[in-house]
Amino acid sequence: MVYKNKKEVQIIIICYSCFFNSLHADVAELVYALASEASESNLLEVQILSSALSGFPPPTAGNHA
Repeated sequence: MVYKNKKEVQIIIICYSCFFNSLHADVAELVYALASEASESNLLEVQILSSALSGFPPPTAGNHA
């Protein structure tokens, strides 16, 4: 699946954030994985949006707590 624009990615992030808001941070990483096909120029904004909506901090390498 390829996202053609930022709005498509935002819709997916919003949908998954609604379902996974109260779950473990590993699930939030799944949301980031779904957005990973977004263009590099939009990826940071996608991460910020996902973090704000899901309540999880952005995942970092080595952050598996």
